[in-house]
Amino acid sequence: MNSVFTDNPDYNPATNTYDIRTSVYPSTLLSNFAPNAFVFDGVACASLEGFLQSLKVQDCERQTEICALVGGRAMRAGRRYDWKTAQTLYWRGKSYPRLSPDCQQLLRAAFCACYNQNPDYRAALAATTGMNLDHSIGKNDPTQTVLTITEFTGILTWLRDGRGDS
Repeated sequence: MNSVFTDNPDYNPATNTYDIRTSVYPSTLLSNFAPNAFVFDGVACASLEGFLQSLKVQDCERQTEICALVGGRAMRAGRRYDWKTAQTLYWRGKSYPRLSPDCQQLLRAAFCACYNQNPDYRAALAATTGMNLDHSIGKNDPTQTVLTITEFTGILTWLRDGRGDS
């Protein structure tokens, strides 16, 4: 096992599971709240949280503003918008029904951009090689969250296991 996980409170050796939930490395970089800058579709994103929260907004200019935010500021900015009633997310003028394959493809593409552009993010994810991933502080009802636990950990596993390289 990687020495990073010897005393890591997020690692459960009994189940070989790493839970992305605290401010301990590699959670510090794998969290959507982390300041992992990347560019997606020509839009500068300061964090994955900024990108995810921007999906709640139809206005492209406001999306760009939210993409520039990190962590709690991004989360608070996204709370102002009701996407749940229509179950629709938006990116650069296009609507994405939350449960659609197109929405899944959009989410995966944004994470892929972050992964491919950010060596620290890649290294943090590589540190979890061979482990199951969890995000116990997340939600799993896609009608209540832009990114479920299953989607988040599935995308990270997909990236980590080499399918995210472009």
